[in-house]
Amino acid sequence: MSQSTRLGLPYLAAAQAQKHVTVNESLLRLDALTQLSAASATLAAQPASPDDGDIYLLPAGKTGAHWGAMADGALAYFRDGAWEELTPKPGWSCIAEDTQTLYIRAASSWTAIAAPDQHRLVFTPGGDGVVSIYRIDTARTQNPRVATISAVAGDTITLTTAESGLLFGALMAGVCYARIWNTSKTPDESAWVVAAPASNQLQVLDAAAISGWSASDTIQLGDPTDQTPGRVIALDISPMMQATLGRVFRQKGVQLKGLVEGLSVQSNLDVTEAGLTGSFTGIRSESGGSRLGGQFTITSSVLSPISNSNLVFMRETTTGAGLAITSLSVIGLWV
Repeated sequence: MSQSTRLGLPYLAAAQAQKHVTVNESLLRLDALTQLSAASATLAAQPASPDDGDIYLLPAGKTGAHWGAMADGALAYFRDGAWEELTPKPGWSCIAEDTQTLYIRAASSWTAIAAPDQHRLVFTPGGDGVVSIYRIDTARTQNPRVATISAVAGDTITLTTAESGLLFGALMAGVCYARIWNTSKTPDESAWVVAAPASNQLQVLDAAAISGWSASDTIQLGDPTDQTPGRVIALDISPMMQATLGRVFRQKGVQLKGLVEGLSVQSNLDVTEAGLTGSFTGIRSESGGSRLGGQFTITSSVLSPISNSNLVFMRETTTGAGLAITSLSVIGLWV
């Protein structure tokens, strides 16, 4: 074998004269391929006056005295006054400097992964218990909703009433975390609910967050408006990401499917990027309470304090105890 398998670096031969020529050839190729970037992956016309060291990822239809003879998808490397064709291997990555787009080499072609202003929709298939980041069926008032603590032990809060289902639905476990607040503390203290193990119990993500909470304290689902404006419920969707996609990341936005049902009154389900007035969008039931649904997309920009995902904020609105079923599911993530 006269050269390395993956990068094509030439080997020194036994008793070879002029060894520095071969060594320098290998160094030049390493200089081209290490931390690989190309001036462009879309330029089709061979440039007349390239700079030494320039690399281009050649698109289909490229033209020029040298480029025209090279393979589509090859790397055209200009050095020492001449063009050299470099053949990429599967798994190589390359940044196109003119668009800041990342390309990954598959078996026989390059695939554009992402650019700063280029967003892609990743679908998250599934139903209740998989992508339902909010689902409560029990008749209730609009948020914020409150409960009183009876006892705290480790990561579990026991309530004085059997109303944990008003704060965290069974189908939300393993899909999202919901933020609650202890409004008896000054300033208000928060924790993230991960499950409702009993009708009068809530389990939180971090036991340390509730170590100072005690019996008779008041907790509420829904951010205080001095924390997040707009009377919203903060949801961390990282469990759903991990379960459906295998990793957690900062999403640019979410595509949602929602439904809301009232109890003989009109009820609303709204979502927002950050709770600001004028930023809400959503759906409402019919005036007599009949269930209605819809799909909508919102941007996500507020980083979760407990994961590498961005928060989703929602709000329920009704007259009196007029809420029946409210469901909010993620059907896609903008990345």
